Order: sequence, then C-alpha cells, then structure tokens
Amino acid sequence: MHEFAIAKNIVTIAEEYARGEGKSRITGVNLEIGAFAGVMLETLNYAMDACAKDTMLEGAEIHIDSIEGTGQCRDCGQVFPLEGPVSPCPACGSFRFDIRTGRELRIRSLIVES
Repeated sequence: MHEFAIAKNIVTIAEEYARGEGKSRITGVNLEIGAFAGVMLETLNYAMDACAKDTMLEGAEIHIDSIEGTGQCRDCGQVFPLEGPVSPCPACGSFRFDIRTGRELRIRSLIVES
C-alpha cells in the first residue's frame, strides 16, 4: 500500500511549509489526484488520518479533488475523455494518444493557523 508513503510525504511537505511560514497548525489540506495516479482514495484518507496523528495535521480536514483523465490523439489531434489507460480516439479510432490529465498527485493548498 503505497498510499501510506504518499500520506507520510504529504504530512512532511505540509509541515515543512507551515513551519517555514511560522505557522503552528494545519487545519486543512486540499489535494488533486488524477484518475490514473494509481492512488486508492479511500486508502489514502485512512493513511492520512494515521500519518497525521501527533503532527501539525492531526484533525485537519482533507479534501480531494479527483481529476478525470483526458488524452490527445497523436494522429488527429482530438482531445477526449479517457475511460481507461487504453481508449481509442472517438474521432479516428486510433489508440495512439498522450495522456494530458489524470496523472496528477499534488497538494493544491493548505489552510494554516498561527
């Protein structure tokens, strides 16, 4: 379960930022996670609770924005929603595409207090 490693990294990054800003507590974390990031959201929520214990994030509200996957066809240029990592272009049927969105895994913002 790599979600625990991800949660631990989120806690570490958030605490480093808050300390650098002279803050003592983090009350909220807003994350963006893409459909193809390979993260199980329910497991990440559980991991965040466990990893935040006895840290500046303990009790913080975790909000996750899920980012849908989109691709761009290499043959015709069409941008289209991806149902999975192997989806044909709806315009030309090609399976040659680049993933444009859906692999995101980032902290979008923190809510901190002094």
